[in-house]
Amino acid sequence: MKALVTGAAGFIGSHLVDRLLAEGIEVIGYDNFSTGQRSFLEQALGNANFELVEADLLNQSRLDEAMRGVDFVWHLAANADVRFGTDHPCRDL
Repeated sequence: MKALVTGAAGFIGSHLVDRLLAEGIEVIGYDNFSTGQRSFLEQALGNANFELVEADLLNQSRLDEAMRGVDFVWHLAANADVRFGTDHPCRDL
């Protein structure tokens, strides 16, 4: 099985990534690192079943490529800046 985790470098996303890898699931971590931390993925980065995609979800071609062959998605990416989201609703996923 193969999973895509958006927001993989966040606190919750990184813990989910670690759990999925522990279960033997291949994981693609997708994050733009606007608020996520690479250090949260330290353990996952050493796992052969983990692939990191550093990109924004608004980059449709990168997202399409990352989703090829994926069986399920956990969408944990979010805009932490509520004011920006209110001012720019088309950019707020």
